[in-house]
Amino acid sequence: MAIGSKLERKMGTLSYAFTVLWSVLLTSLIYIGVAFFMHMFGTDDAMYQHSVGFSGVLFHLSVLEAYQSKESSRSVFGLFRVPTKAYPWALLIALQVAIPNVSFLGHLAGILAGTLQLFGALDFLFPSIEFMRKMELLEWMAAILSAQGFVMTPDNVSEPRELRGAAVLAAGIFSGLFAFVLNLVETVNFCIRGRDNTTEEGDSQMSDGDEEEQVLLVGSDGIWLEHEDGTLSLSRT
Repeated sequence: MAIGSKLERKMGTLSYAFTVLWSVLLTSLIYIGVAFFMHMFGTDDAMYQHSVGFSGVLFHLSVLEAYQSKESSRSVFGLFRVPTKAYPWALLIALQVAIPNVSFLGHLAGILAGTLQLFGALDFLFPSIEFMRKMELLEWMAAILSAQGFVMTPDNVSEPRELRGAAVLAAGIFSGLFAFVLNLVETVNFCIRGRDNTTEEGDSQMSDGDEEEQVLLVGSDGIWLEHEDGTLSLSRT
């Protein structure tokens, strides 16, 4: 299934190029973010794994393509069919079962990036359709426009915003929960470290207090120490 060519014909070459370029960066950032989040809870496996290749971007594009497809269902390796919109998720699981060594987190990062773009959470990163149409009218773009296979931004292209209000709200809730978890982890760490520091400070103060409670008396045969309970001890130093 030629995901790239299908999307390019629907989106136009410029819009498709911006999507691919941002996807390369966003999938990596999401991968790092999830790995760091797992690290805070004591799971370091993802921090020491390497994820290379273009598959994360392909999963990003598959999300966009699935939501634009008119098919009601799609086959997964010819084994079973799933709703088209669920195809990227089904493919994620099927690939992990068939090829356990593939980067599950890298593919998941691509799906998350595609979902964020689909529902408008990344709109601020992309130029508007109107801006890209103006770019295609610039003189220095003539050589690029004449290249074989270049697709002008279609007149009937539309940005899928009917679900974006709810999606942006969901993204806001998710980011709020994420921030809450981060703050919770930081608070727990502070309490644990603070308790250790308090214990150390308390021990230090007790030690200092013991020294203050001792009165030094200097005699001819040494130093007499008078303790709080009234007993004396001789220190020959």
